[in-house]
Amino acid sequence: MEACLSSDSQARWLPPLIVAAVVLVVGIASLILERSESQRLAYKQRIEVSNQMNILRARLEGNIQAQLMLARGLVSFVSTHPALNDVQFQELAKVLVAQISGVRMIELARNNALSHIHPQQGNEKTLGQDLLARKGERETILRAISARRGVFSGPVELDDGSTAFIVRLPVYLTEPGHVSEGGKYWGLVQIVIDAQDFLDEAGVNSNSLPGLIFALRGQGGKGASGNMIAGENGIFSANPVLADVTLPEGSWQIAAVPKSGWSVPGTGWILASGLLLALVSGLFAWFLLRMSARHSALMKLATVAAQRSEMRLSKLKREIEMRIEMRSRALIQTNQELLNEISDRRQAIQKLHEQHTFSLALLRAQSDVDEGVLVIQDKRIVFANEALARLSGYPLDELLNNFPFINLVHPDQREAIMAKHMRRLAGEQFENHYETSLISKNGERHEVELSVAVVHDGKKIQIVVVVRDITERKLLQENLQHMAHFDELTSLPNRTLFFDRLKRALADARRHGSGFALLFVDLDGFKKVNDAYGHQLGDQLLNEVARRMEQCVRESDTVARMGGDEFAIILGDINDADDARLVAQKIINSLSTSLTLDGKDCHIGASIGISLYPQDGESSESMLTNADSAMYSAKSKGKNTYCFVRG
Repeated sequence: MEACLSSDSQARWLPPLIVAAVVLVVGIASLILERSESQRLAYKQRIEVSNQMNILRARLEGNIQAQLMLARGLVSFVSTHPALNDVQFQELAKVLVAQISGVRMIELARNNALSHIHPQQGNEKTLGQDLLARKGERETILRAISARRGVFSGPVELDDGSTAFIVRLPVYLTEPGHVSEGGKYWGLVQIVIDAQDFLDEAGVNSNSLPGLIFALRGQGGKGASGNMIAGENGIFSANPVLADVTLPEGSWQIAAVPKSGWSVPGTGWILASGLLLALVSGLFAWFLLRMSARHSALMKLATVAAQRSEMRLSKLKREIEMRIEMRSRALIQTNQELLNEISDRRQAIQKLHEQHTFSLALLRAQSDVDEGVLVIQDKRIVFANEALARLSGYPLDELLNNFPFINLVHPDQREAIMAKHMRRLAGEQFENHYETSLISKNGERHEVELSVAVVHDGKKIQIVVVVRDITERKLLQENLQHMAHFDELTSLPNRTLFFDRLKRALADARRHGSGFALLFVDLDGFKKVNDAYGHQLGDQLLNEVARRMEQCVRESDTVARMGGDEFAIILGDINDADDARLVAQKIINSLSTSLTLDGKDCHIGASIGISLYPQDGESSESMLTNADSAMYSAKSKGKNTYCFVRG
């Protein structure tokens, strides 16, 4: 009797226990599935923030290397011309200031004491100061001297309350017949750069990546242990994505978080669906167990149904985990490709340092030049010195034999020079210093600077002219201008000239109410060719790519090399997206055609991002950033294609 009661009691409690077990198993499986999906979405968000931050890091490192490279030109000149005078320094400094945005001052410190400064006005009192005596600067100066390399320090506070970064490079003399810059220590070159302008140009303080908040620390190159440079210190405590910005000596650390915080899209629907499934399964099991006629059979069926549900949920979990793993691998691979591209850009910048011979050729100047002197009366030369004879190629006795002075002037300039001469004889007062061109006896053209004075000798009027040969200085200025605005390898416009033309395109479009397109081009497969056949063939390939892209656009359009294997194209007067689409496809078709260089077949492609004015941006930064993002969308679609910002 007791056995029967015990059996009945077990039979009475068994159905609720089975139903509870089914609901519990299905509910736990739903909870695990919901948490897995939430983790995947959070990881994806951090990868996307990391990709955006790597773009900002590449801009910072590229700007730092560009500042150091232009400063190296001044170091190379001083190394070979240690006795340069202030006139020569001011001329070179004006050229450098015109090429580097945000420059506050350029300084030379012979034996660590300030000997030259540009601009001079307002800074005369600093001449002669010992840089090692300046508060907080001794350590970085000694580090630059001992390492024999450049140091990028700051930000430091200036006397006017503003902050600045300082590029310091030691100068070691180049002795004739010895290794370049292998001689004794001469002093320092310092370039003071406005910190706000530098950070704005890189995009740290601007709105170039509007979805993120940045912070930068590592003052003095101390990385994570350094003081804050930009942004809020609290960002480093908000679970940020971190990256190191490499300096010539040390590093900075940059942090980024989304403006809206780390938020994961809702995955509660998965848990709700699982709970609903658990409830339905439990009700179904309860229904089967309550059928008295088939109690045992239905119990078995309910158990089997619960097991199958658990198996399906386990299978679904495995499939979702597999998809999460595959997607994570794809994101990691994309991130690695971006890091490889950044590494290529760094190698391209480093290559500029190795071209020392070319830099010396561009900056060669002559420090001691004889000045020619002549006296003109009645349009004839009545006096000339030996220096003028050497410059003109005419013997001195020929110059003094009623020689017309206008015959020394180049035919292109004779009319203008004669007009000034007649105005001066008429008593008109105007500039006494100007530049013109002379032609020597053998037909050689010389660029000269004239200093003119009028002398009244009784009834006679004589014109005294001092002639200074500035041909080499002119060539130096032209070479510096070209080096600052054109890519050395492909002769295409560089980043500086590209941004200048982009600003002009924006101004023209606003003025005329027209549109234009910006194409950001990244080569597919270039790294494989470069690794397989070497950098020399890779350089040939970049030149051929530049030639083909120029053939795909109009002469009025701009094709620029942004660095590494990245290019940018400005298509003017584009009001229809189809026009930009045709040019992009034309470029892809041209670059997809096999190239044979040195007997080797090279196969590459191009991923192109397209932004249109004004719908995709009304500033240089927004147009370029949106085109860059569209280019990465093209890569994610399989590469060798193009994408618009708006699909």
